[in-house]
Amino acid sequence: MSIQSHGPISHLHLSSSSSLTIFIQELYPSPYQPLTLVKHPSWFLDNADLFLSHNGILFGLHQDMFLSSYFSTILQTIEPGRTAAQGTIPTFPISCNDISQTTLLSFILLRYYPRTFTTTRDNWLTIRSLALKWGFTQVIVRSLHELKHLDRQRFPSQQRQSFNPASPCLVNRVQLQQRGNQHVRAAIPVDVEENWEFSI
Repeated sequence: MSIQSHGPISHLHLSSSSSLTIFIQELYPSPYQPLTLVKHPSWFLDNADLFLSHNGILFGLHQDMFLSSYFSTILQTIEPGRTAAQGTIPTFPISCNDISQTTLLSFILLRYYPRTFTTTRDNWLTIRSLALKWGFTQVIVRSLHELKHLDRQRFPSQQRQSFNPASPCLVNRVQLQQRGNQHVRAAIPVDVEENWEFSI
């Protein structure tokens, strides 16, 4: 099936192959090859209203699973010359080519199935980095909790050492209070990695 129009989308070709649909689009006439997107066989969901792409793979997801300032800004901004915001239609998805597909799939699985989601320590590290970039505080907290749990499993014989003011210790600089020349360490939950520093 081939559709041609004289609006913003000058050419749109749709062809079906088994369960996949191939989109070939050219939003504006240009000397470059048109973009080809193939629907992901599992993650192009019914009633999708958020569209991401990764190296030619099109993901159809739901905006209410990706509520953050990062996505809100993109989804509410219509660029000059366009009739829809990026990510709101399948022909104009948000590109995720700067991350690995494994990380993207892990992040999607975590958002849709948080209670049953498990992965490796390395994957939790990459998920946390992506959560920092995309502004998902809950995912950051969850990843830190999981990393702490996995580290305890890796080193079960190591016990927490009692705090000794005379020895170096890891403290959170956001929560530090200074009285004279002494730092007072508060009992607080684990925070984002960037807030930790080595102090004597």
